[in-house]
Amino acid sequence: MPSILPARRAALLFVLSTIPTACAPTTATVATDRATDPTRPAAVYCRLAEPIAWSQADTDETIRAIKAHNAVVAALCPPG
Repeated sequence: MPSILPARRAALLFVLSTIPTACAPTTATVATDRATDPTRPAAVYCRLAEPIAWSQADTDETIRAIKAHNAVVAALCPPG
């Protein structure tokens, strides 16, 4: 009795190989959607976050945390 396993495996591989390309949006579409989506976490963060200043009275640990926060703001949020 011949095995149907190779035929099933081939059919499964074919179906799985076509799914990502059939459903995936183009890179330009994804980038545009992410940039204009106001509910995107980075967009929400940028509406709320502002750079923080520190003073000489702050501890080194506090200044490091402020610099880390300011780096995130600079990386995620457009100027202005």
